Amino acid sequence: SGIRSEDPVDSALVLTDQPETTTPLGPRITTSSDGEFVVSVALVDNTVSGIHPGNEFTNDQTALDNGWAHLTDPKAKAGVHQAQWDQPTAGAYCTAAVAFKVAP
Repeated sequence: SGIRSEDPVDSALVLTDQPETTTPLGPRITTSSDGEFVVSVALVDNTVSGIHPGNEFTNDQTALDNGWAHLTDPKAKAGVHQAQWDQPTAGAYCTAAVAFKVAP
């Protein structure tokens, strides 16, 4: 799978009780190496309609009207990455993200 089997997590962050918006943001997660696998999820009061246009993440699932996305570029440069979704009606939300180290 390309993810390091020992000590696989580079970083993980959570945002709770975020204010109402139509464009929920995932945490700003910083990767330390190029090509890390980054996943972000959004639990919203309303319905995620998809990933915000121009965002570097791909929305993979909208199960139970929430968002689940991954960093699209498998060779993304190390640095700060942040998912953003759209929902048609403003609502509060919580998000989380995790970056996995690549295998040597």
